[in-house]
Amino acid sequence: MPKACNQPIDTGRCMAYFPRWGFDRSMGRCIPFIYGGCKGNQNNFHSMEECETLCLPGAAE
Repeated sequence: MPKACNQPIDTGRCMAYFPRWGFDRSMGRCIPFIYGGCKGNQNNFHSMEECETLCLPGAAE
């Protein structure tokens, strides 16, 4: 599993409002969250499909 998928979901420190998707390891699936626009980490995807393609190979087919 890529490093991004093993990182915790991080909303960032800024106050913007960007709907994003991240992989939740405890749930074993991609979930939506709001990204604040700065900081954060690589577990930050623009769509559910992008998240699933990287973190759940075979799920987005």
